[in-house]
Amino acid sequence: MSAALLVMRPSDANALAAIHSAGFERPWSAASFETLLASPSTLALGVSGSEGSIAAFILVTVVSGEAEVLTLATDPGALRQGHARHLLGAMIRQ
Repeated sequence: MSAALLVMRPSDANALAAIHSAGFERPWSAASFETLLASPSTLALGVSGSEGSIAAFILVTVVSGEAEVLTLATDPGALRQGHARHLLGAMIRQ
């Protein structure tokens, strides 16, 4: 997997909400992503897609030394390329 990892920021909330809405029956809003991404206990990584887009992302919260994956999503056009595995591995190494 050679796609670049990106640190997600509150300014990425709209893009993450769009990817999330494609994969979940009850997707989170951009406002929800913006709030989570602004929290110091949240870590979010993405994988760069074509033309600077975000192909996939993972959102994790860390409290008292324990991490919990809140969500993991891949753009439908980027499925089956190992992005989720790449993101999970990166989070484990954090």
